[in-house]
Amino acid sequence: MAKAKEVPEPAVARHARKFYAELESRARPDGNGNMVATVYITALYSELGVSPGYQVRVREILFDSNPPCAVVARQGAGGHPSVIFLLHPPTEGNVEEALTGEISRASLSVGQIEERVRGIEARLGTGLNIVEALRNHERRIATLETAVAEVGLDGEQGENANGKD
Repeated sequence: MAKAKEVPEPAVARHARKFYAELESRARPDGNGNMVATVYITALYSELGVSPGYQVRVREILFDSNPPCAVVARQGAGGHPSVIFLLHPPTEGNVEEALTGEISRASLSVGQIEERVRGIEARLGTGLNIVEALRNHERRIATLETAVAEVGLDGEQGENANGKD
């Protein structure tokens, strides 16, 4: 009986596991017991030898899978590192989602969207009608354009008349 040939783990899966393991080694518990790593993500890719071609897929496996392996609480920029909450090491499911391109990203339900819209409306106030405001704006521009055309000002005369000699 022939042995089944073992299929090697895809390179992107190895990179994702290595990246997560390095995050774990650098992580410290916060006041609530969560493990938090503070790192420069691009520098860590470089340190671990993850080529740019794999970086997008590693990111998908770790941060975009459902549920994610880790969550970026603050994206690093301008000399500040990223703050990452670690949740769990990458599973075969996380890798499978990234390799098939069928990442089932978390989405909002209709009720959640309605609740967010209500919150926005509450902060803006009920008197704001954006469509009517845009119509009013367009009417005012048209009125100004008509007035300028009636007076016969061209661009240069208008600039001179405004004190920009």
